[in-house]
Amino acid sequence: MRKCIWCNSNELNVSFKKKAHTVPQSLGGKNICLNVCDDCNAYFGNRSNGKPAVEVILKEFLHLSQYILLSTINQPIRHKSEYFDINKKTNQVGIKMKYRLIQNFQETIIRQFKRGLYKVFLEERDRQKQDAYNERFNFIREFARYDLLDYPVFYVKPFQGAVFFQTDDAKHPTIRFTEYSDEMDIDFRMFEYTILGHRIVIPTSPLYYINFKKFVTYIKKQNVKLMGEDIVEIKSINDIDFLFEHVKNN
Repeated sequence: MRKCIWCNSNELNVSFKKKAHTVPQSLGGKNICLNVCDDCNAYFGNRSNGKPAVEVILKEFLHLSQYILLSTINQPIRHKSEYFDINKKTNQVGIKMKYRLIQNFQETIIRQFKRGLYKVFLEERDRQKQDAYNERFNFIREFARYDLLDYPVFYVKPFQGAVFFQTDDAKHPTIRFTEYSDEMDIDFRMFEYTILGHRIVIPTSPLYYINFKKFVTYIKKQNVKLMGEDIVEIKSINDIDFLFEHVKNN
């Protein structure tokens, strides 16, 4: 009997008729999480309490990077944004004026974006590892599905003047659980993944902070030979290099 990884309801109480894409279909996501009920699936795709939908904001944040990546290999896609403008003089992404006038709008969409990244993690965790029901992920359910409390998302700032990606991953973004990610989870309770050219880090435990300094030290040592220079907590839309400016600056 299927049981929803978000609300813990089973087939006796809820339906599972709709396809729940782990990454929004509007971004090219193909993977389906079978254990997401129709109610929870609809929640992530619809506005709630006056806030933009979690999946819509996730798509809005990442679609620009997807557009740039595919344009570099002569496979461009159309890019149109409801919420963001590109300042061609400063090469920065900014919120459109009509939304800047809404109180705390940037804080709202940053929170929705973070919730979306946690959503992708847990649904892919269920699809690939089949352990999403583990109680240690309850904090993700509370945050991503029920908008309770607050948890960070970290961004590994690029160092090298290049973006490494596979064409299929740019067209159909996904995340992968590997031996490396298992080690990071065990040692630091952190999960690092790359999506559309961006290295994202999220906690896999609400007690992540106990080993966080050790994790940052480890990542920085690894990045001497790899592609990151620092880890920042995402608090603003310009904390993420959506336009891959580091490529132009190197």
